[in-house]
Amino acid sequence: MFKKDILWVKKMHKSKLRLIILGSDGYIGSNLKNCFQRNKLKIVSVNRNKIDFLAKKSSERLSKLIRPNDIIINAIAIAPCKNFDDFHKNILIIKNIQKGIRNKKLFKYINISSDAVYPDIKKKINEKISPNPTSIHGLMHLCREKIIDFSNDCKTIHIRPTLVFGYGDPHGGYGPNLFYKTSSKNNLIKLFGNGEEIRDHIYINDLVYLISKIIFINFTGSINLVTGRGITFANIAKKFNKFNKNLKIITTKRTQKMPHNGYRLFDNRLIKKLFPKFKFNSFQKNLNLMYKNYNERN
Repeated sequence: MFKKDILWVKKMHKSKLRLIILGSDGYIGSNLKNCFQRNKLKIVSVNRNKIDFLAKKSSERLSKLIRPNDIIINAIAIAPCKNFDDFHKNILIIKNIQKGIRNKKLFKYINISSDAVYPDIKKKINEKISPNPTSIHGLMHLCREKIIDFSNDCKTIHIRPTLVFGYGDPHGGYGPNLFYKTSSKNNLIKLFGNGEEIRDHIYINDLVYLISKIIFINFTGSINLVTGRGITFANIAKKFNKFNKNLKIITTKRTQKMPHNGYRLFDNRLIKKLFPKFKFNSFQKNLNLMYKNYNERN
Protein backbone atom coordinates (compact mmCIF):
# COMPACT_ATOMS: atom_id res chain seq x y z
CA MET A 1 0.00 0.00 0.00
CA PHE A 2 2.85 2.42 0.75
CA LYS A 3 5.91 0.57 -0.54
CA LYS A 4 7.61 3.67 -1.99
CA ASP A 5 7.11 5.58 1.23
CA ILE A 6 8.58 2.74 3.30
CA LEU A 7 11.64 2.67 1.06
CA TRP A 8 12.12 6.41 1.71
CA VAL A 9 12.09 5.85 5.47
CA LYS A 10 14.51 2.92 5.24
CA LYS A 11 16.85 4.98 3.10
CA MET A 12 16.70 7.88 5.56
CA HIS A 13 17.74 5.94 8.64
CA LYS A 14 19.46 2.99 6.89
CA SER A 15 18.13 0.32 9.22
CA LYS A 16 15.31 -2.16 9.44
CA LEU A 17 12.02 -0.39 10.00
CA ARG A 18 10.38 -0.90 13.42
CA LEU A 19 7.06 0.59 14.48
CA ILE A 20 6.39 0.78 18.21
CA ILE A 21 2.62 0.99 18.77
CA LEU A 22 1.69 2.25 22.22
CA GLY A 23 -1.94 1.38 22.93
CA SER A 24 -2.00 -1.46 20.41
CA ASP A 25 -5.20 -2.93 21.87
CA GLY A 26 -7.16 0.32 21.62
CA TYR A 27 -9.56 1.19 18.84
CA ILE A 28 -7.16 3.16 16.64
CA GLY A 29 -4.04 1.30 17.80
CA SER A 30 -5.45 -2.16 17.03
CA ASN A 31 -6.59 -1.08 13.56
CA LEU A 32 -3.15 0.38 12.84
CA LYS A 33 -1.54 -2.85 14.05
CA ASN A 34 -3.72 -4.92 11.71
CA CYS A 35 -2.89 -2.62 8.81
CA PHE A 36 0.86 -2.87 9.42
CA GLN A 37 0.67 -6.64 9.83
CA ARG A 38 -1.13 -6.97 6.49
CA ASN A 39 1.71 -4.98 4.91
CA LYS A 40 4.31 -7.18 6.62
CA LEU A 41 5.97 -4.42 8.60
CA LYS A 42 7.89 -5.13 11.77
CA ILE A 43 5.92 -3.90 14.73
CA VAL A 44 6.27 -3.98 18.50
CA SER A 45 2.87 -3.96 20.17
CA VAL A 46 2.66 -2.37 23.60
CA ASN A 47 -0.61 -2.76 25.50
CA ARG A 48 -1.47 -2.30 29.16
CA ASN A 49 -0.62 -5.91 29.98
CA LYS A 50 2.88 -5.38 28.62
CA ILE A 51 3.49 -1.95 30.13
CA ASP A 52 1.13 -0.10 32.46
CA PHE A 53 2.16 3.54 32.02
CA LEU A 54 0.54 4.49 35.31
CA ALA A 55 3.09 2.28 37.10
CA LYS A 56 6.35 3.59 38.54
CA LYS A 57 8.75 1.45 36.50
CA SER A 58 6.93 1.85 33.18
CA SER A 59 9.54 4.30 31.87
CA GLU A 60 12.32 1.80 32.49
CA ARG A 61 10.39 -0.99 30.77
CA LEU A 62 9.73 1.17 27.71
CA SER A 63 13.35 2.32 27.58
CA LYS A 64 14.52 -1.30 27.29
CA LEU A 65 12.24 -1.82 24.25
CA ILE A 66 13.35 1.21 22.26
CA ARG A 67 16.14 1.16 19.69
CA PRO A 68 17.66 4.07 17.75
CA ASN A 69 15.63 5.05 14.66
CA ASP A 70 12.41 3.42 15.87
CA ILE A 71 9.12 5.09 14.96
CA ILE A 72 6.81 5.63 17.93
CA ILE A 73 3.04 5.70 17.41
CA ASN A 74 1.41 6.90 20.60
CA ALA A 75 -2.24 5.82 20.59
CA ILE A 76 -2.54 5.30 24.32
CA ALA A 77 -4.80 7.51 26.45
CA ILE A 78 -7.68 7.35 28.88
CA ALA A 79 -10.38 8.64 26.57
CA PRO A 80 -12.76 10.28 26.62
CA CYS A 81 -11.19 12.31 29.42
CA LYS A 82 -14.26 13.13 31.51
CA ASN A 83 -12.86 14.68 34.68
CA PHE A 84 -9.67 15.90 36.34
CA ASP A 85 -8.88 12.45 37.69
CA ASP A 86 -8.74 11.19 34.09
CA PHE A 87 -6.74 14.30 33.17
CA HIS A 88 -4.07 13.69 35.81
CA LYS A 89 -3.77 10.03 34.82
CA ASN A 90 -3.25 11.00 31.18
CA ILE A 91 -0.53 13.48 32.12
CA LEU A 92 1.20 10.79 34.19
CA ILE A 93 0.98 8.39 31.23
CA ILE A 94 2.60 10.84 28.83
CA LYS A 95 5.23 11.80 31.42
CA ASN A 96 6.27 8.16 31.82
CA ILE A 97 6.32 7.59 28.06
CA GLN A 98 8.53 10.62 27.47
CA LYS A 99 10.92 9.56 30.22
CA GLY A 100 11.14 6.13 28.61
CA ILE A 101 12.18 7.44 25.19
CA ARG A 102 14.64 10.04 26.48
CA ASN A 103 17.90 10.13 24.47
CA LYS A 104 16.81 7.19 22.29
CA LYS A 105 17.36 8.98 18.96
CA LEU A 106 13.99 8.06 17.49
CA PHE A 107 13.37 8.55 13.80
CA LYS A 108 9.82 9.82 14.19
CA TYR A 109 7.08 10.26 16.81
CA ILE A 110 3.39 10.13 15.86
CA ASN A 111 0.96 11.27 18.54
CA ILE A 112 -2.75 10.50 18.19
CA SER A 113 -4.42 13.65 19.49
CA SER A 114 -7.92 15.07 18.84
CA ASP A 115 -9.75 17.90 17.11
CA ALA A 116 -10.99 18.78 20.63
CA VAL A 117 -7.90 20.99 21.02
CA TYR A 118 -9.60 23.65 18.85
CA PRO A 119 -12.02 26.35 20.00
CA ASP A 120 -15.66 26.64 18.96
CA ILE A 121 -15.89 28.97 15.97
CA LYS A 122 -18.49 29.64 13.30
CA LYS A 123 -16.23 28.79 10.38
CA LYS A 124 -14.33 25.78 9.12
CA ILE A 125 -11.32 24.90 11.25
CA ASN A 126 -7.88 24.33 9.73
CA GLU A 127 -4.40 23.72 11.15
CA LYS A 128 -3.70 27.46 11.30
CA ILE A 129 -6.35 27.98 13.98
CA SER A 130 -4.67 28.30 17.38
CA PRO A 131 -5.67 25.53 19.82
CA ASN A 132 -7.95 26.73 22.62
CA PRO A 133 -9.92 23.76 23.99
CA THR A 134 -13.34 24.14 25.59
CA SER A 135 -13.38 20.77 27.39
CA ILE A 136 -11.21 18.79 29.80
CA HIS A 137 -10.77 16.21 27.04
CA GLY A 138 -9.39 18.85 24.66
CA LEU A 139 -7.20 20.36 27.37
CA MET A 140 -5.74 16.93 28.09
CA HIS A 141 -4.80 16.39 24.46
CA LEU A 142 -3.29 19.86 24.11
CA CYS A 143 -1.19 19.38 27.26
CA ARG A 144 0.01 16.02 25.92
CA GLU A 145 1.01 17.66 22.63
CA LYS A 146 2.98 20.37 24.45
CA ILE A 147 4.75 17.89 26.73
CA ILE A 148 5.72 15.79 23.70
CA ASP A 149 7.01 18.86 21.83
CA PHE A 150 9.07 20.04 24.80
CA SER A 151 10.64 16.63 25.42
CA ASN A 152 11.18 15.27 21.89
CA ASP A 153 14.29 15.65 19.74
CA CYS A 154 12.92 13.90 16.63
CA LYS A 155 10.37 14.62 13.91
CA THR A 156 6.97 14.84 15.55
CA ILE A 157 3.46 14.66 14.08
CA HIS A 158 0.24 15.38 15.97
CA ILE A 159 -2.71 13.60 14.37
CA ARG A 160 -5.98 15.39 15.20
CA PRO A 161 -8.95 13.25 14.10
CA THR A 162 -12.56 14.34 14.16
CA LEU A 163 -15.34 11.95 15.30
CA VAL A 164 -14.40 8.39 14.31
CA PHE A 165 -16.91 5.66 13.47
CA GLY A 166 -16.76 2.07 12.32
CA TYR A 167 -16.67 -1.55 13.37
CA GLY A 168 -15.22 -2.34 16.79
CA ASP A 169 -15.63 1.04 18.48
CA PRO A 170 -15.53 0.31 22.24
CA HIS A 171 -17.05 3.57 23.45
CA GLY A 172 -20.35 3.74 21.60
CA GLY A 173 -20.09 7.50 21.34
CA TYR A 174 -23.12 9.54 20.27
CA GLY A 175 -23.49 9.24 16.53
CA PRO A 176 -23.05 6.29 14.14
CA ASN A 177 -21.43 4.01 16.74
CA LEU A 178 -24.16 4.46 19.35
CA PHE A 179 -26.93 4.53 16.76
CA TYR A 180 -25.80 1.15 15.42
CA LYS A 181 -25.91 -0.41 18.90
CA THR A 182 -29.30 0.95 19.95
CA SER A 183 -30.95 0.40 16.57
CA SER A 184 -29.71 -3.21 16.42
CA LYS A 185 -30.67 -4.01 20.00
CA ASN A 186 -33.82 -1.96 20.62
CA ASN A 187 -34.94 -0.74 17.17
CA LEU A 188 -34.50 2.75 18.61
CA ILE A 189 -32.37 5.87 18.14
CA LYS A 190 -32.62 8.72 20.64
CA LEU A 191 -31.53 12.15 19.46
CA PHE A 192 -30.40 14.97 21.71
CA GLY A 193 -32.89 17.71 20.95
CA ASN A 194 -33.77 17.41 17.28
CA GLY A 195 -30.31 16.17 16.35
CA GLU A 196 -29.65 19.43 14.53
CA GLU A 197 -25.92 19.73 15.32
CA ILE A 198 -23.71 19.44 12.27
CA ARG A 199 -20.44 17.53 12.60
CA ASP A 200 -17.69 15.89 10.58
CA HIS A 201 -17.23 12.10 10.93
CA ILE A 202 -14.33 10.01 9.62
CA TYR A 203 -14.54 6.28 8.95
CA ILE A 204 -11.98 4.15 10.83
CA ASN A 205 -10.57 2.62 7.60
CA ASP A 206 -9.94 6.07 6.11
CA LEU A 207 -8.38 7.25 9.36
CA VAL A 208 -5.98 4.29 9.53
CA TYR A 209 -5.04 4.60 5.87
CA LEU A 210 -4.23 8.29 6.21
CA ILE A 211 -2.23 7.79 9.42
CA SER A 212 -0.28 5.01 7.70
CA LYS A 213 0.55 7.28 4.79
CA ILE A 214 1.46 10.25 7.00
CA ILE A 215 3.91 8.14 9.00
CA PHE A 216 5.96 7.39 5.90
CA ILE A 217 6.11 10.79 4.23
CA ASN A 218 8.49 13.65 4.95
CA PHE A 219 6.05 15.67 7.04
CA THR A 220 6.10 17.10 10.55
CA GLY A 221 3.67 19.25 12.50
CA SER A 222 -0.07 18.93 13.11
CA ILE A 223 -2.70 17.61 10.73
CA ASN A 224 -6.47 17.34 11.07
CA LEU A 225 -7.83 14.04 9.81
CA VAL A 226 -11.25 15.18 8.67
CA THR A 227 -13.46 14.71 5.61
CA GLY A 228 -14.31 18.38 5.19
CA ARG A 229 -18.01 17.43 5.05
CA GLY A 230 -20.80 17.95 7.55
CA ILE A 231 -23.90 15.99 8.46
CA THR A 232 -26.46 16.43 11.22
CA PHE A 233 -27.13 13.69 13.74
CA ALA A 234 -30.77 13.69 12.61
CA ASN A 235 -29.70 12.88 9.05
CA ILE A 236 -27.34 10.17 10.30
CA ALA A 237 -30.22 8.58 12.21
CA LYS A 238 -32.43 8.61 9.11
CA LYS A 239 -29.79 6.67 7.17
CA PHE A 240 -30.27 3.75 9.58
CA ASN A 241 -33.78 3.24 8.20
CA LYS A 242 -32.07 1.47 5.29
CA PHE A 243 -30.89 -1.28 7.64
CA ASN A 244 -33.86 -1.50 9.99
CA LYS A 245 -37.43 -0.99 8.73
CA ASN A 246 -38.75 -1.20 12.30
CA LEU A 247 -36.51 1.61 13.52
CA LYS A 248 -38.02 4.36 15.64
CA ILE A 249 -36.24 7.71 15.88
CA ILE A 250 -37.24 9.95 18.79
CA THR A 251 -36.20 13.42 19.87
CA THR A 252 -35.55 14.30 23.52
CA LYS A 253 -35.38 17.50 25.51
CA ARG A 254 -31.87 18.77 25.96
CA THR A 255 -30.58 18.87 29.53
CA GLN A 256 -27.22 20.43 28.62
CA LYS A 257 -25.90 23.07 26.29
CA MET A 258 -25.57 22.00 22.66
CA PRO A 259 -21.94 20.89 22.09
CA HIS A 260 -19.82 23.29 20.02
CA ASN A 261 -22.88 25.54 19.64
CA GLY A 262 -24.16 23.09 17.04
CA TYR A 263 -21.38 23.65 14.48
CA ARG A 264 -18.05 21.85 14.07
CA LEU A 265 -16.69 21.62 10.53
CA PHE A 266 -13.20 21.53 9.04
CA ASP A 267 -11.16 22.60 6.06
CA ASN A 268 -9.15 19.59 4.84
CA ARG A 269 -6.95 21.30 2.26
CA LEU A 270 -3.81 19.95 3.91
CA ILE A 271 -4.97 16.37 3.32
CA LYS A 272 -5.71 17.23 -0.30
CA LYS A 273 -2.27 18.80 -0.68
CA LEU A 274 -0.43 15.82 0.80
CA PHE A 275 -2.58 13.14 -0.87
CA PRO A 276 -4.18 14.64 -3.99
CA LYS A 277 -5.33 11.25 -5.29
CA PHE A 278 -7.10 10.24 -2.10
CA LYS A 279 -10.90 10.47 -2.09
CA PHE A 280 -13.27 9.92 0.82
CA ASN A 281 -16.23 7.62 0.28
CA SER A 282 -19.71 9.01 0.85
CA PHE A 283 -21.00 8.79 4.41
CA GLN A 284 -23.62 6.25 3.30
CA LYS A 285 -21.04 4.00 1.66
CA ASN A 286 -18.93 3.94 4.81
CA LEU A 287 -22.02 3.24 6.89
CA ASN A 288 -22.74 0.28 4.57
CA LEU A 289 -19.17 -0.97 5.12
CA MET A 290 -19.59 -0.69 8.89
CA TYR A 291 -22.76 -2.79 8.75
CA LYS A 292 -21.08 -5.33 6.49
CA ASN A 293 -18.19 -5.71 8.95
CA TYR A 294 -20.55 -6.23 11.89
CA ASN A 295 -22.59 -8.81 9.97
CA GLU A 296 -19.49 -10.73 8.90
CA ARG A 297 -17.79 -10.76 12.30
CA ASN A 298 -20.73 -11.19 14.69
